[in-house]
Amino acid sequence: MNWRAAARRWGPPLLAVAILLFLGTTIEWVEILHNLRGAAPGPLLLALLLVLPNLALQGWKWHLLIRDRVPEAGYWAALRSVVAAMGLGLITPGRMGEMIRANFVGCGDPLTLSAAFLIDKGLNVVPLMLVAGALAHANVGAAAGMPWWLATGVLLWLLLRPQPAQRWLQRVGPAAHTRRGRFLAAFAGARSATVLAATLLSCAIYALVCWQFGLLLQALAPGAPWSAAASAFLAINIAGSLPFTPAGIGTREAGAVVALEPFGVPAAAAVNASLLLFVGNLVLPAIAGAWFLARAGRPEHAKRAETAGRAGARAATGGS
Repeated sequence: MNWRAAARRWGPPLLAVAILLFLGTTIEWVEILHNLRGAAPGPLLLALLLVLPNLALQGWKWHLLIRDRVPEAGYWAALRSVVAAMGLGLITPGRMGEMIRANFVGCGDPLTLSAAFLIDKGLNVVPLMLVAGALAHANVGAAAGMPWWLATGVLLWLLLRPQPAQRWLQRVGPAAHTRRGRFLAAFAGARSATVLAATLLSCAIYALVCWQFGLLLQALAPGAPWSAAASAFLAINIAGSLPFTPAGIGTREAGAVVALEPFGVPAAAAVNASLLLFVGNLVLPAIAGAWFLARAGRPEHAKRAETAGRAGARAATGGS
């Protein structure tokens, strides 16, 4: 293994460890543990219970995005695939490893459904822009929030009027039976009603997770304002999406510390709230879905589905 391959493999986890160690030496682990031991049990328990509706909404959103392509896929198959893929998401930058959820749906062409996953991820930008606009409006004024509202409106307009982009993809895109063609088929076939429903679900999911984070802050730093939770929630999502460390570990916690410092929230509480949110919404579901990842290789039904997807695409275009 050359040094470049080693850097790609070991660089992200080592960076995550380095950031956490830096935070630990800056804040002191004793302080972090003391803050965790003193957490109020009520808000902490409620935040953990909200993991269940969060997963249910994620499964619903994924089901909406794939059912046009695979009508035979039920809700439980969609939810199972979401949970099964979370394990790989934990160890990949930006959680892009969750793209393998398409292999666990049990039907349809996994390559086409992988593009639906990118649509799923892309729709998460909408609630973050809404939060950014609301915070800018509240802290600076209407003029500061206006660019965010306008950008959100333009993005929603593009999402809900995909026909021009679809026609362009059909005209200049590769043949439908090729790998690239099958991948782009999910973008070309997205319906406005489906995109709108999935966008609303993205907003509901992010509102729920923001509430979770606020509850965790109340448990670890009683009296912290909910505006602090909203600001830190935006920061940890932006920092956690940077493709530097596995699942954003370290960068997310650093973002929480920086965002909560102006509100007087102790750094130890910021680190703990971010880590508990990560454990509840990602680590625990990943453990629950570990059985799927433990199966050797890709599931046989996924291999059969991909073969059927290629054959169907060729038949639809008259290819051979």
